[in-house]
Amino acid sequence: MLLLLRSSAPSGTSAPTFVASVQSVFNTSTSPKTITLGVQAGDLIVVGGKTEDNAKQLSTPTATGYTFTLRQSVQVNAYGTQYQWTAIAPSTNAAVVVTVAAVGGADQFFGISAAIWRNHGGVGASASANVADGAPALAVTTTAASSALVVGVSDWNAVDGVSRVWRTVNVAATETQYFRDAARYTTYNAYYTNAGAAGAKTVGLTAPAGQKYSISAVEVLGVAAPSGSTASLAVTATGAAAATRTALGATATAVTAAVTAAAALVALAQCTTSVTASTTADATVVKAATSNTPVTATPTADATVIRNGATNTAVTATTSSSATLVALGAANTAATVAASAVAFVTGTAATSTLVTATTSSAASVSRVAGSSTTVTVATTADANTTRLASTSTNVTATPTAASVVVKGAATSTNVTVTPTATAMVVSASGNTANAAITATTTATATRATTAATSTVGTVTTTANATRSLVGATVTQVAATATSSATVTRATTTATVITATSEATATVTAAGSQADITVTGVLGARRITGTIAGNNITATLNPSRWAGTTRTEPPTVGLGERRWEGTL
Repeated sequence: MLLLLRSSAPSGTSAPTFVASVQSVFNTSTSPKTITLGVQAGDLIVVGGKTEDNAKQLSTPTATGYTFTLRQSVQVNAYGTQYQWTAIAPSTNAAVVVTVAAVGGADQFFGISAAIWRNHGGVGASASANVADGAPALAVTTTAASSALVVGVSDWNAVDGVSRVWRTVNVAATETQYFRDAARYTTYNAYYTNAGAAGAKTVGLTAPAGQKYSISAVEVLGVAAPSGSTASLAVTATGAAAATRTALGATATAVTAAVTAAAALVALAQCTTSVTASTTADATVVKAATSNTPVTATPTADATVIRNGATNTAVTATTSSSATLVALGAANTAATVAASAVAFVTGTAATSTLVTATTSSAASVSRVAGSSTTVTVATTADANTTRLASTSTNVTATPTAASVVVKGAATSTNVTVTPTATAMVVSASGNTANAAITATTTATATRATTAATSTVGTVTTTANATRSLVGATVTQVAATATSSATVTRATTTATVITATSEATATVTAAGSQADITVTGVLGARRITGTIAGNNITATLNPSRWAGTTRTEPPTVGLGERRWEGTL
């Protein structure tokens, strides 16, 4: 390990902040079990699981946008099982649903719990053990001062814990869960807020004795506190196992962790800061800075990056598995996720922001920005993009499977979806000027938008196309499909509406001074309310008309003419 300081170094470490503990019931065999958590972006979640016996085992927890890493487990015959997983919250969410399923063990009981930590430095050491007889005790060596410890115990003998006494580790333990069924098992959960100086600790209970127990513990690191002006700080951690780096400084800070296992980095600086995590396993980076900061996570497994910056910020997560990235900045921010599996990006910025997710599996991007923003999703599977911006915004989704884009903007907005399967684009805008919205697919395409002025909406597909658009003036709407094309249009003035299909085409429109064209091989249908000054053309056979026209009658080429309504 190399540590280079050119000013006063960080002095002391602040213990992480305990936020909340949530438990499921432990008195049923019902699977799966779920718990709901309220988190902020960057929170560390420690999920524990216990089963009555090794015959029933637990799957890795799941939650939308989360990647859980197994830290410890005890799975030994004739012992209660013990699991500890961790994950970083990718975004603030008041209702994160965590699900854990059980396999085997038919009617055996199990339960799950979670402890949420804030202002932390990631995960440190962890340990587990199983002992045939005694009061639960586990040796764990903490890697840093002021760390918290999360502990779980399961007793296969189901000894009554009414007389239980938790061991003291610098501070008294805080119990978060206790359950006993005399015919099945006894379970305990607790945490220590501050284990004191780094080194050997013994966690668990001193009573009751006579337990046949499994026990596990996870260290939650604190955050180093700054002293002085900490300028020009470089910190590097290199190891064959896990590496954890925490750095706080004012300016010119570089933090790097390169390991063959897991890497966790927490760095906070005001400007010109670089943070990198490189690992062949999991990488987690938490970064907060004012300006000119790049943040990068490059593992071969899962990558999680959380980024807060004001200006000139680049955030990148590159992984051969899943990647999650949260980026918030005011201006000139770029956030990129490249993964061979699932990629998630959430970002907030005021101006000049680029957000990109590229993956060979599913990709999801949620983006909120003020102006001059480009959002791109490229994937060989499904793509989901949510985008809100005020001006000059481009949103593009290009997958080989399904694509969903939701877009809201005030002016100068382009939204494009190009998949080989289904494309769905929803755009809602208030005073949308100069907006272009396009959905192109080899299967079904759906486009819905609301705009005030100067809007072009296009749907092109080799299957079915559906187009809905509402606006005031100067709007063009087109649907082109090799199967059915449907366009629904309501506008006030100067509208051009076109539906072209090798099968059936349908157009619904209301307004004035509209040019409407319907072309269909099998049938063309024009449905409208009262319209003044319309040019209406239907081509190919057969054709049916309903409604009221005020000027020249519609024309029908080729075949039967049927008229309904007043001409």
